Amino acid sequence: MEAPTITSVRPKLVQALSAEFAELDCQTASVETRRQLYAALVQEAIVIAQRRLPDNEYLVQVLMHPVSA
Repeated sequence: MEAPTITSVRPKLVQALSAEFAELDCQTASVETRRQLYAALVQEAIVIAQRRLPDNEYLVQVLMHPVSA
């Protein structure tokens, strides 16, 4: 069985993240609170990723050179 590729997994990843952000949107109408919740979600994702795969050069690369929307 062939390992999934980034291209094949990415749509599911985007869908899952979008659902999590939508869930946060449902928690409050306050844009300021949602900004803080979004930051907390991203921060927790980084912590979990670092814990699961320490020394991940791809994660370091993203953190050092964030992309713009």
